[in-house]
This record gives sequence, structure tokens and C-alpha cells, in this order.
Amino acid sequence: MKLLKFIIDENISPIIVTELKKLNYDVVHVREICKGCPDNEIIKLAKKENRIVITLDKDFGELFSEDITIILIRIKDQSPKSILETLIKFLKQNEGLLETK
Repeated sequence: MKLLKFIIDENISPIIVTELKKLNYDVVHVREICKGCPDNEIIKLAKKENRIVITLDKDFGELFSEDITIILIRIKDQSPKSILETLIKFLKQNEGLLETK
């Protein structure tokens, strides 16, 4: 299985990046590489670097491309702790389905 690579949208705390890196995921935050980029630029970056987009932003659904995967997190408690717990649970359950190119 290939290493999963992620790009975290600006609407998610950089704490998530730090914690995912501790779990050996290849992950970058939009603020690190393209602060303030519009969603379509984030899509282009994800496609270019074969990254999975992780976001809280429903607008990414409108920009969906068959060439990338988007994980849209929709939970009431959007604290970094809750997002991280939800994301890790999801990744453990679905890692085999999320292979990147």
C-alpha cells in the first residue's frame, strides 16, 4: 500500500497536522504552502502532489474532481481534539480505500 498523503484545509487547526505527523502520515497544512489560496488552487495542489484534501468546507463538494479524494468532516464539535479523534477513527476504518497514486 502506498503512503497516504494529505493536505489540510485552512479551516482545520494546524494541531491536526502535528498530530498526524506523529502517526507517520505525510501531511501539510494549506497555511504552510499556499496561505489564503482559493479552494480551486488547493484542488490543483492536491492533484499535483497526489494528496487527499481534508476539510470542513462543504464548498469542496462543488469543486470535486475524479482525480482527487476529499475527506469532508461534518461534526458538531469542531475542536481540534474532536476532529482528530474522528479523523483517526475514519482513517483506521478506511485506510485501504484511500490509497493515493
